[in-house]
This record gives sequence, structure tokens and C-alpha cells, in this order.
Amino acid sequence: MKLSAAACLQEPVNETRVKIPWWQDLSTALKQALDLPTAQSEPDLCRNLLAQDWDLIVVGAGVAGLATALEAARLELKVLCLEAGETLGLGATGRNAGIMCAGINMPIALAPQDAESGQLWRQTAVTLKEIQVLAGQKDSLVQVTKRGGLGLARSKTAVKRLEQEARARTAAGLNAHMIDCTEVKKMSGGRLNLEGVQAAICYPDEGSIQPLSLLAQLATDALRAGAKFIGAAPVREATEVESGGGRHWELTLADGGKVKSRALIRATGPTAAPTARIYALSFNCDLPADFPLFWDAAPYVYYDFRAGNGRLTASGGRYGKVGSSAAVDARYHANMAAASRQWLPELAAVEPMHTWSVDIEVAHDLVPHLTPLGKAEKWHKHDHQLCSGYSIDGLGALGVIPGIVLGREASRRLATSMAVKL
Repeated sequence: MKLSAAACLQEPVNETRVKIPWWQDLSTALKQALDLPTAQSEPDLCRNLLAQDWDLIVVGAGVAGLATALEAARLELKVLCLEAGETLGLGATGRNAGIMCAGINMPIALAPQDAESGQLWRQTAVTLKEIQVLAGQKDSLVQVTKRGGLGLARSKTAVKRLEQEARARTAAGLNAHMIDCTEVKKMSGGRLNLEGVQAAICYPDEGSIQPLSLLAQLATDALRAGAKFIGAAPVREATEVESGGGRHWELTLADGGKVKSRALIRATGPTAAPTARIYALSFNCDLPADFPLFWDAAPYVYYDFRAGNGRLTASGGRYGKVGSSAAVDARYHANMAAASRQWLPELAAVEPMHTWSVDIEVAHDLVPHLTPLGKAEKWHKHDHQLCSGYSIDGLGALGVIPGIVLGREASRRLATSMAVKL
């Protein structure tokens, strides 16, 4: 099985940090928590780690990989996490727009509650609340603001879709309700241009996050639980090998180094095999701490907007082609900037301070999932399939919380598999 490094790591690290706003206001504690040992900075440590046999190797240290490593370590597995970047935050998680919401990349009204999509949807809502609680704990590194979200409908069709979504969320035990423009104006302090808006949906539990702070917290917790990390260690190939009546994984790194494990989780995220490009930008803009997230409820073309950290950040819109030219990127960013100014007129004479993009894989069914890796065995006791690895796939443009949910689930399944085999 070939494992490619994230596409976004192809540009220089310093250029990545300049483009993306999350690197501009990190505390010393956050910077330290994002650092990883590498073969260059800590050669003896890395050499020793690669020489050991592991219960589980996690490839990728974005939010999904870190959640995987943390859960596995808590389940008392011996875990090594290999990250292609020399530090955390250079992949898809560090390039997102900082919106903290439940769900997958589809409305809950379109996710049947007895199907995988509906179950995952509900799990993300629980995880969202867990992260908000974690952020409120003493000495937590996570920076979350619960500010609520607004979907703004400018057509009768959009209003009907929002009403359907409000009913579906309420039926699933989630918070959502319809409001009129008077309430929207109150929530936004009169700063939004509501021309043409007919109604809105309010999601009171949603908010914003400094995404690097979540990575820092997960890494800190995983280290405390016993997981180990190596940075600047892209994996070139992973092979399941038969040996002594059993099987194990042998991983070959880009520099030729090798390491073994009983199980494998591929958590390289949506950037490993991208199919589309998504864009984001941010303006310097001093909005209140409780200024809501907002977006046009028109499907497929809308942009998401979030305040926080002295900025207004926008993301979304139509996907571009992977590896688009600078001219194409500039056009996408210009359209996004124009939409930002339309909603927030005070930005009329303001230029974005940061513009960036990320090439991601967009799942055809929009539902993230676990793909088994390696040879499967039948566990007759409970009629389950046992395997020695999983790939966390299809995270797409709304993959932070689904990545956490699936990472935890993959670790639990592998821990169960190992216990059964013993």
C-alpha cells in the first residue's frame, strides 16, 4: 500500500505559516505543543523509536490522527504517530477556517437517522459539546468561542430547506430554530447587510475555534497518555507481512527508515489524494466576541463566515481544480472577498490580510468512513470481521469533528481485535 505525503506540504513551511492566520497569534505554550521531534532535531530519540515494535502506528498527525493516537494510548496500546510535517498544523486541519460545528458535509435532514450518515451526525454533536467543555477547563490549550450560527435564506426555496433542517435537528435532539430578520439584526448588532434575507435558522451551539489550539491539546493529551511522535517522517510504503503464523505491518519512510507494528491507521486526511481545491481568506475586522457565524443558505455556492481573533474569516464556495494556477486562485479569492463585503459593508475599502487554499478529497457520498486495511479474518463468536488496519477516508471540507469520531472508533476496533487474537 502506497502512502503519499499531504499535498499541501509541498510548499515551504515558512510560506505556509505566512499565508494562514492561525500562526500569527500563538502563545508560547501553543508553539511548544505543536513542535515534534525529528531525525534532525533529536536523532537518538527517533532512531530508538523506529527500532521498537509497536501495537499501533498512526500515519498522520492532523486532528484525526491525534484523536486516534490519544484514544489508542488510553486503551493501553503502544502507539507511534508519524507525521510528514516537521511540526503539527501544516496539513488540512491547520488550513481550515476555524468554524466549530457539528455534522458532516450534508444537512442532517438529508442524513437518514438509521444509516451511517445519521449516526455519525449525532456523534459529532456529542463531540462538539465535549470540545467546548474541554476548552473551559483550567490550563486548557483549546481556544473555542460558542457564538451561535446563522443560515440566512434569500429565497423561498432556501427558507423551506432551513425549515426542514430545523425540524430534523429538533427531532434528533439538537438545537436549531427559525428566526426572523429582526432577531438576526439584533444578534449581529445591525452590522450585517440583510437586504433580500427572508428568514434564518439559528444554531445556538456552534462557534469558532483556533484550529492549531485543538491540535496542540490533542497532542499534549496523547503524549501524557503514552503515545510517541516523530515529525518530518513521511511514509513511502506500508506492507502487511506474514511472520511466525501471524501478521504485522512494515512501514518504509521516505528516508529509507523502517518500523514495525501490529496494527496501522492511515489518518493522512483529505489532502493525501485530493480531488478538488477549497479556498479561504481573512480580513482584519474587530467584531464582538459573540458575533455569530453566518452563511448564505443557498446550497453549493455559499460561503461560511466566522469572527474571532480580530478577524473575519471566510471559506467555502465552489470547489476549484487541484493545483490551480495563481490567476485562478486569485479569481476565487476575489469572489469570496466580494461576498464578504456584500454581507459586511464596513469591509468595502478593506483588503484581505490572508488568502489560502487547500487541495482536498471530496467523498462522492459526502459521508466520512473507515476503510479496512490488510487481510480480514472472521471472528465467529460475534460474526465480526477483524482486520489489522483502517484508513480514515472522506473527511472533505467539514472533517474536524468527524475525524475525531472516526479516529476514536478505529482505535477501539483495533484494540478489540488485538484482545480477541490474544
